[in-house]
Amino acid sequence: MRFAAFIALLSLSVAACTTATERASPQAVALEAAMPEVAPTGEPPLRLTLTQWLDALSIPGLSVAVIDDNELAWAQGFGVADATTGARMTDATVLQAGSIAKPITAMASLRMVEQGALSLDADINDALTSWRLPASEFTRTTPVTLRHLLAHTSGITPIGFPGYAPDAMIPSPQQILNGEAPANTPAASVLTAPGESMQYSGPAYTIVQVAMTDTAGVAFPDVMRTSVLAPLNMNSSSFQQPPPLLLRPRLASGHGLGGNVIEGRWRIHPEMAAAGLWTTPSDLAKVAIEMTSARRGQSSRILSQDMASRMLSEEMSGAALGWMVSPGDVFWHNGGTEGFRAQMRMLSASGDGIVLMSNSDNGMDVFGAVMNAVAAANDWPNYTPRTVPPSVTIRLIASRRGIDRGLQEYRTLRETQPGLRYSPGDLNAWGYALLEQGSAEDAVRVFTENVGYYAGNQYAYDSLAEGLLALGDRAGAMRNYRRSLEIDPSNEDARAALARLEGDGP
Repeated sequence: MRFAAFIALLSLSVAACTTATERASPQAVALEAAMPEVAPTGEPPLRLTLTQWLDALSIPGLSVAVIDDNELAWAQGFGVADATTGARMTDATVLQAGSIAKPITAMASLRMVEQGALSLDADINDALTSWRLPASEFTRTTPVTLRHLLAHTSGITPIGFPGYAPDAMIPSPQQILNGEAPANTPAASVLTAPGESMQYSGPAYTIVQVAMTDTAGVAFPDVMRTSVLAPLNMNSSSFQQPPPLLLRPRLASGHGLGGNVIEGRWRIHPEMAAAGLWTTPSDLAKVAIEMTSARRGQSSRILSQDMASRMLSEEMSGAALGWMVSPGDVFWHNGGTEGFRAQMRMLSASGDGIVLMSNSDNGMDVFGAVMNAVAAANDWPNYTPRTVPPSVTIRLIASRRGIDRGLQEYRTLRETQPGLRYSPGDLNAWGYALLEQGSAEDAVRVFTENVGYYAGNQYAYDSLAEGLLALGDRAGAMRNYRRSLEIDPSNEDARAALARLEGDGP
């Protein structure tokens, strides 16, 4: 059933939507009313709108673009782009895409391969002049290649990038790869034999970035603009770091777990190829549509049909060249930087897809449910609905029934549905959200509950210590920091916090 039919079925519910939704497109109105039910054990289910989901999960804003039959069907913003100013999130709001920068970078690098400027399977050092990948025992017989770097099979240090505050000293890509100040991440090195395993690596893409700029002789944002962004008319996108002045009036601010704007509004990512893309869901939809069109032989604006097919072919463990792939001709990628989350998914065979972007560390908490609603409305083939995680369910329930009812539901779920995924982060993230919102008492209740489940987890204790400290309970905080250090003597954050408290005296 396509979205037009879905809208007709939901026409009676439009009048019940919020004022913001009434100004939205018909498709957005339908989505607002189509979020899945939340079923507290032993009680009638809760029917929450998308706006209510966002509020309950402390997500200030969400931007969505839906692809139908390989065309952009609709795009819409929900909520606000900045919780401090109240500026609305629209489909033109520009957000950080995080690691979704990687497949866009891969497209550009493979274009350079087709042009003869880069080689997919030669030693990557052949393309590097401003920096060299150090020799390693693991590269004696098998050199690291562009293919390895794009598919995360290079054996390069498997880390991500936290970014830099806007007023911080920003390192060059070469300093980042060497782990030199002011870089805040360790040096890139080959830790396993290239081609033997898939380990997701941000530094691998920084090496790609340097190889592309060394070869092209121009700045990376210019390479990306010329090779991908301009040909696809991605006029709301840029790899420039800091973001270009032209886009700044439309930039969203990043928000933490409690829904507050992060200090400095966003982070700078000189690791542009790995995490430096500013964009919109509508622009990213153009990428998904182009990849599908190229694979079908209907477009060659960026890549030939042969190269597009190669790019979407699995190399190892679900990783292709830039993209992640799943059975059923699905290609996808997630992204996350401090204060932002993003996800895009494309069913290449049917031409159905979605791009979701949020200005919140909690953004992923709503993506699955939104995708379920869109997939059901558009009758996506072979789609398996995402299960709403317990960590999300309990916060939705708590938003209507209170903290105690949410915690009670978590206990019940653990007892009656042990097969669901549970982790120390379920309650920990909720506790920090409450702490950020100034609800220290409620945060301590949540942290205390978490310690009961994870008595051997050092982070459960230092989180409780932080909550107790916010309540003014220094003795309780010190006791829990000490317990955290007993479990893990290498927990330097707990050690530093305890030292500060002990140094303050009684």
